[in-house]
Amino acid sequence: MIVRTQPSIFTLLTSMRGSIVPAITPQIIAAALWGALAAAIRGGFLGSQIDNATFFDFVPFTTLGVAISLFLGFRNNASYDRWWEARKLWGKQLIEVRNVARLLQVSGAPTEEVRAIARMTVAHSHQLRAQLRGDVDATTDASRFLSSENVQIMMLQRNRADGIIRLAAAAVADARKAGTIDSYWSVALTVGLNELGHVQGGCERIASTPLPFPYSLLVGRTAYIYIILAPFAMAADLGWWTVIFNAVLAYTLFGLDELATQLEEPFKTGDLCLALAAICRLIEISVAEVSVLLCLYLTMPLTTQQLQLPSIALT
Repeated sequence: MIVRTQPSIFTLLTSMRGSIVPAITPQIIAAALWGALAAAIRGGFLGSQIDNATFFDFVPFTTLGVAISLFLGFRNNASYDRWWEARKLWGKQLIEVRNVARLLQVSGAPTEEVRAIARMTVAHSHQLRAQLRGDVDATTDASRFLSSENVQIMMLQRNRADGIIRLAAAAVADARKAGTIDSYWSVALTVGLNELGHVQGGCERIASTPLPFPYSLLVGRTAYIYIILAPFAMAADLGWWTVIFNAVLAYTLFGLDELATQLEEPFKTGDLCLALAAICRLIEISVAEVSVLLCLYLTMPLTTQQLQLPSIALT
């Protein structure tokens, strides 16, 4: 995902990074060439018979344009709703990991138990990213926060992210049985882990339930029909300007369609997709801060290097 400040007018007109143009350049070029063909036919370069056979009045295209705008508006709204819901879920993931870490910090549990469970929540975040994106490197990141025994257990699970939550819940239950945390903190921590499970379930629902294909099919077909026929109605009045106007028309219709397509899959790795790696890094930092504060709470000496936490950039 690309996060930038408000661009200037020049940057707005010329920037390609984060733009939808590279993805639809073939359609724009094809539309411009098709507009040139329509202008040539209307100019009589290919004979009067072809000119008469391809003449259209522009009135029907006005009605068709309204219909296409409604289709595109509906699809873009639906796609953005999926993107925004996914962002809220990952925001909740960050919040719940912080909540669990804070509860562990004040639960009175031994330091090693606190760190082990807190690191499991970080591992769950990385593994959830891996499953949503099919990212092998993310699974490697998850393994860094688990013991070798837990890594082996995780790798045997069909749903590894859910397996990490079960490992964390088992660790909380073991601490309760051992008497290192009381029942109040055990329940509170279990609630936090359950919320991580809710976040995972919501993300899996979005990833496994795309928008119905007929919506994409309807918008795509209608847009192509419009781009193919409209130049022959415009060329009578616009002449060779039809080339530019048909290219702009293609940029608008196909650009909105491609925008909806990319927003529909918020967990992928495109420019418009969520910055999951950056969010996971922020989660790492949050848990690391808890470890530092835990050391302060226990009056353990800290070096200057331990107190320096890395910064994060959404790039």
